[in-house]
Amino acid sequence: MMFKEFILLSLLGFLFSFFILKDKERDYLWFTRIFIVFMTLLIIPDILSALRGTFLEYIYFKDFGFLLKFRLDQASLVFLWLNLLLYLFLYFFVQSEFKGHLFNGLMLMLFCVNNLFFLSGDTLTFFIFWEAMLIPATLLLWYFSKESPKRIALEFLIYNFGFSIFLLLGILFLYKYNQSFEFKLGGLYEAKWIASLLYIGIMVKTPVFPLHGWLLNTYYNLPSPVTAIFSGILSKYALYGFYRFYQKASLSLEIFLFLTIFSALYAGYIAWSNRDIKKIFTYMSMSHLNVMLAGSLAMLPYVSPFLIVPFGLFHGFLAFALFIYVYHMERTSGNLFIDEYGALTLTKPIFTFFFTTFLLVLSGFPLFGYFYLEFAMLSFVFKFSLLFGFLLSLGIAVNLIYKAIVFYRLIFIKKEGPGSKTLKDLSPSYTFFSVLIFLIVIFLTFYLSWLIKFLQGGGV
Repeated sequence: MMFKEFILLSLLGFLFSFFILKDKERDYLWFTRIFIVFMTLLIIPDILSALRGTFLEYIYFKDFGFLLKFRLDQASLVFLWLNLLLYLFLYFFVQSEFKGHLFNGLMLMLFCVNNLFFLSGDTLTFFIFWEAMLIPATLLLWYFSKESPKRIALEFLIYNFGFSIFLLLGILFLYKYNQSFEFKLGGLYEAKWIASLLYIGIMVKTPVFPLHGWLLNTYYNLPSPVTAIFSGILSKYALYGFYRFYQKASLSLEIFLFLTIFSALYAGYIAWSNRDIKKIFTYMSMSHLNVMLAGSLAMLPYVSPFLIVPFGLFHGFLAFALFIYVYHMERTSGNLFIDEYGALTLTKPIFTFFFTTFLLVLSGFPLFGYFYLEFAMLSFVFKFSLLFGFLLSLGIAVNLIYKAIVFYRLIFIKKEGPGSKTLKDLSPSYTFFSVLIFLIVIFLTFYLSWLIKFLQGGGV
């Protein structure tokens, strides 16, 4: 078993990335690729063991009443594998012009932090790497934002670092009452107000209205391959945190449920009112994540919110793919306004097939597992409250409207626009990447029942 070595190499990779940032003579693309492949191969035996129910722990500090550890179990396995695969896709199939030492150093740092965060086995380790993510994320914004990079980087940092104080207070109160840094929220008399502190910290990472002010500037101004990583992986920090903290907490947080449902509706409306594809997908991602959190909050009085893990897995792959297609559109046509496209079915059939298929899956098409997860989440909200269920249904309906607008422009408009004329069909590498994502979605759909049983078989 190489679990301990995987953790150690992730820490060393994080530290080595600082050296890469200083070395201006090399771009370290080759090193980053080799490192990602090696780390993936290194952890595969442990992942296979975890699939068979053998969960791993590594205690790295045990003194003064503290027990700090890393843990590979059901949820960490899912999100760790998501991080590994998306980085492999990015570095081997996406034609990126960002090959300098800064880009690869910061992306390597982010890769390593993601590994360590999703393997956090206690609340303090969780918080350390929750905050450590801000280092590469903020620097990526500082150096690579298209507009006002310093302002956008500081905005991101202030939102995410500032509101983390609520998460930290929740963790410290948990330690006070549990006398440990274990994820034990259930059974406490004070659980509801501690859960409220924790959820405010989670809200800013999702984001949930009104803590979403950093989202558009961050997603829109980053290079689209980096936005794909933010949407595919970093947005899962909040989902992973929710699953960990609320695993055994039978709570009812009505005000937060209302805010989350309103946030899904609000984000859907903003996406509907936009014509820029990257802005549409930015708010689409926010809306879908809020639907997941709303359903998970509604599950708490009845069962563990285990559905948030496979839901997040589907979203991670699909959101990543759609932002990669945005990057393809930027590179080949330089046009992101949906009104400038048309007749793509005949002229760009490969791009149109995968682009519309993945959008169709996110729309809740019944043949795919995403539909059943969304339906289950909506059912729990209706079970909790008919009013909340109606509001969430309205939010999902708004989501369908703006997706229908995208479908209409790409498929049913027969006249080519300026964007259609300059857009190129997918290259062989992008096509192969798209086929892999499609096969993963099919695989997750067929084995959704097994994945749910696997997640219900244990936890933190």
